Amino acid sequence: MFIVKRFEGSCARFALLNLDSSEELNFPNIGGELETLSRLPSGLWIGRYSKSNYPSDVVVFPMEAQEETDLLSLTGVWNKTQINQSELVTAESIEWLSRDGLRIQGDGYIEVEKNQLGQSYIFMEGLQHIARIL
Repeated sequence: MFIVKRFEGSCARFALLNLDSSEELNFPNIGGELETLSRLPSGLWIGRYSKSNYPSDVVVFPMEAQEETDLLSLTGVWNKTQINQSELVTAESIEWLSRDGLRIQGDGYIEVEKNQLGQSYIFMEGLQHIARIL
């Protein structure tokens, strides 16, 4: 078996590849990014889980995991911060076409502000990109 990493949009997804049969078994897709690190003798997996409203955490999970509550934190990250998950912004996939027709895609959120001249500025947080529209 071999762990395969591929991208769906800007999010990495992982799968087990059987080298003899070329069959892939996908690891859970529960939102965010669940990077698979190692298999335990018990059959559970160790991984690094993160998303925009969930700090990076080392977790243990079964292949059958379907939601965040199926992950067991090894670091106890939520016990070490005063931040609540509800205080963090959930990023969304944002796509648009550039002037040359190239599809641009990333995860983040959009904030629009107007300056004193009435010009709009679009801030795409998480994408490290600022666009100015006159």
